[in-house]
Amino acid sequence: MEYWIWDGVHPRYRGHQLMADEWERAVRGFWKWTPMKSSLLNLAVVLLASLITLHGADAGINKPLGLSTGPNTTVLKNGQPYRGVGVNYFDCFLRTLSRGDDTSYDAGFATLARKEIPFARFCATGFWPKDMQPYQTNRAEYFRRLDGVVNSAQKHGVGLVPSLFWFYSCVPDLVGEPMDQWANPKSKTQAWMREYVRETVTRYRNNPTIWFWEFGNEYSLGANLPNAKEHRPAVHPTLGTLWVFDLSNQKDFNVTATIARSWQLDLIAEANKTLRNRTSSEAKSK
Repeated sequence: MEYWIWDGVHPRYRGHQLMADEWERAVRGFWKWTPMKSSLLNLAVVLLASLITLHGADAGINKPLGLSTGPNTTVLKNGQPYRGVGVNYFDCFLRTLSRGDDTSYDAGFATLARKEIPFARFCATGFWPKDMQPYQTNRAEYFRRLDGVVNSAQKHGVGLVPSLFWFYSCVPDLVGEPMDQWANPKSKTQAWMREYVRETVTRYRNNPTIWFWEFGNEYSLGANLPNAKEHRPAVHPTLGTLWVFDLSNQKDFNVTATIARSWQLDLIAEANKTLRNRTSSEAKSK
């Protein structure tokens, strides 16, 4: 019986069921002997899907976000303690990013609402560099498509967890740099990512449909898997990647990941500072 797909990492249907059964067993055991620690469980469940999250809430913003942190590590929704389990809706934005008239995500959010699934995590950029052509050439059109996804989810009452840089090699390939430029504060990679984070988070910072922000997907795999070298970024020039994968430019992933995480913390602090400044300016103008 096969539980995993070809890469030995991602599960098939039976693999998902195996993990779900084990997760349920562990959760039931936790509740049985530590019922007073339910607040910690709430936090773990709501943030289960994320690896690295960006917290967009700010004390100066009057309009509350869908989720917020409460006392003793609790998670609040509309001011009340909350727990919930959502789904990955990986391509709800990608499908309209590649075909501007594709609004099939709306039917998907309607289905999630009928099934009472509270939130969905999705890829909030392109997967391949080629997918980002609308952003590079016509940002108004790019954000029109992303607005469509957000508005649809809001209409159906489904929260969103945008993952800003799902595939870690997309941006370096997009700007023509090797992967190690993630850790270079003067690189085109970091400059592009900073601009995208500022523009996207600022656009939706007061929208209650955005439950929280995620920086990327499964970044730890490249550092933790014993066969990590087999999962180096693919070379697909027709999809916008570099023509050659230059191993001489690849530093140890663990070092790069450590430096990159430090940069992410700096970026979060900078994003929050920007939000405070904007909020203060808006308050003075009223």
